Amino acid sequence: MPRERIPLGTWTTVKAHPYTPNGTKKNGSKKWRRLTAEEQKDLKQFSEIRWRASVYYRGKNGHRQRAEAWAPSRAAAIRAVNKKLPDRVDTALNIREQKTTVEHMAMKWWTFYEKEDSARKQTKDTYKDALDRHVLPHFGGYTIQEVTTGLLTDKLRQIAEGAPSNAWFARVVLKHIFTFAVRRDAIENNPVEGTPTFKTKSEAPVAATLEQLQQVRKVIMDWQAGQTFGPARGEKLLDVLDLMLVVACRTGEALAVRAQDLQQVAPERIPFAPRYTIALSGTVISPRDGSTPYRQAHPKTKAGFRTPYIPAEMAHRLFARIKNNPANDEGLIFPTRDGRPMSPNNFRSALRRALKGSEFEGALKPYLMRKTAATEVAHEMSIEEARVLLGHTDRRTTEKFYAEHDVSVPDTSAVLGDLLKRARS
Repeated sequence: MPRERIPLGTWTTVKAHPYTPNGTKKNGSKKWRRLTAEEQKDLKQFSEIRWRASVYYRGKNGHRQRAEAWAPSRAAAIRAVNKKLPDRVDTALNIREQKTTVEHMAMKWWTFYEKEDSARKQTKDTYKDALDRHVLPHFGGYTIQEVTTGLLTDKLRQIAEGAPSNAWFARVVLKHIFTFAVRRDAIENNPVEGTPTFKTKSEAPVAATLEQLQQVRKVIMDWQAGQTFGPARGEKLLDVLDLMLVVACRTGEALAVRAQDLQQVAPERIPFAPRYTIALSGTVISPRDGSTPYRQAHPKTKAGFRTPYIPAEMAHRLFARIKNNPANDEGLIFPTRDGRPMSPNNFRSALRRALKGSEFEGALKPYLMRKTAATEVAHEMSIEEARVLLGHTDRRTTEKFYAEHDVSVPDTSAVLGDLLKRARS
């Protein structure tokens, strides 16, 4: 009967036997003889004993091989040979990694990912939050081999009951972790691949009407006028919203503009009225860990760095604000009272307070200014002009999420009316 083949990446039981000196070799070293079963019953009769532990394994070359170690005692010999195995067993499927937990593998992955220069800090913060709040509590105790696509789907659906976005981020992090496990030969395929994406359904973009823009301004101005003592409340709201409307920027981008970003440029044609541009060169980040907001020296995307023209009236308001602003190291146009970047979260909170009790409470978000501007440019100019203004690399993003679809069509009634007449004649 042929000898049973050792599975790849495994080894046999470690065996240890005692040896005693039995003469010398030509080079003067000792020869060793293995003790018989009868001799092993009374080891004290031998003045010198050494133990040899040996084990057979199949490593990366697929061949059956032997590892051995010598030591004064049986236990020490076994420990010594076991230490040699991890270095020699390097297989197509890493047995040790298969038995590790998701939590252990996640920590290994995070150690590598945290050092990635290509990942933005806020992306790392988002992934770490999803890892701590959802991935580890739901999956951390399973071994890598125990996690299946079905298990992942069930658990992710439980997470999605709280918020689909939580499940979406948890899935992204899990995909990273199990891709890392595949690369370490712990598993052959990534079980996350077959799970639902849990993406929230995108709604058709809706722009604000002119009447709504006028009403919102009145609501905010009335709220500001209601402050009869102390510092003026919400004094940045209208300027920030109007800037977002005229350049179609994000909230963080508007709060990140600096005095040096606002420039007067040469007139293009008669009448020789001055023109103004503003460079959208950064964004304000609010860290998830609650630390101080900071200005990031680049926008959300590479295409996001842009220098749109702004109306002269808007430029004059910004110049006036720069003149009256508290001193701040970065030259921010919308700093806090102590000269630091204003958090987008705090801006949104101020807007909610201003709209509380009005018909716009809970309905108007700052990004509506961006969508409204994109829609106006797309309708009056072109979708391509809107794409460039928004800083998108793909016009499909502009069409799907920002520019409201124009349902009007050319007047074809005369042509088709004539066709109807001919059809009925």
